[in-house]
Amino acid sequence: MADTAYPDKWVRRAISDALDGTVVSGNTIPVFDMQATNFTGDHYILMTTQSDDVLFNKCGDGWNHSIVLDIVTSFRKNHGSRLLVDQIVEAIIPSLNSLTLHASSSMTINRVQLQFPGDFTDQTEKKIFHRKILRLELDIN
Repeated sequence: MADTAYPDKWVRRAISDALDGTVVSGNTIPVFDMQATNFTGDHYILMTTQSDDVLFNKCGDGWNHSIVLDIVTSFRKNHGSRLLVDQIVEAIIPSLNSLTLHASSSMTINRVQLQFPGDFTDQTEKKIFHRKILRLELDIN
């Protein structure tokens, strides 16, 4: 087992603190944990699947942590494009690359890696959704 505390809640807190309320093209982008219950806006970020593997190293065991962020934009059908979702991703990358955990966690992020496994568009009768998936991988001690 790792020498450090379990990181999931600390990572979610750090992401929320760093990204919630980011303004992109005049839109304030909120961050939610798993679902945007009762949210009536059109653009948001979901913190979804998290996983942890013990990271064995000479400085004390830690965690190889992964969390998936789902960046969502929605528009009335036949309006909007993927531009805003791309702009949101561009706006949050610097904050993710410099992410730090709260001091009371007693943990430090040693490495940040971003992966972009894909994007997709979905539609309902009245709306079109443009989404980008971003996987944030962290080495934590």
